[in-house]
Amino acid sequence: MWKAIKKPKELMGRIACAGHQAPWERVANDVHTMSEHWLKQGKVEGAETGSYYRDADGALTPLE
Repeated sequence: MWKAIKKPKELMGRIACAGHQAPWERVANDVHTMSEHWLKQGKVEGAETGSYYRDADGALTPLE
């Protein structure tokens, strides 16, 4: 379904140790920070498009 959405700027993120209630879980700060950067700057850590994974150490890695 994600690939069916065609927009000029789309960014998808997966966060380690996060479930369906991520904004209220241990990773809440990551979720809120990433959302804030996307809404204010249109990018997260320099990434404007694509799919990314944030591991438990906080590293952002592109997904294939």
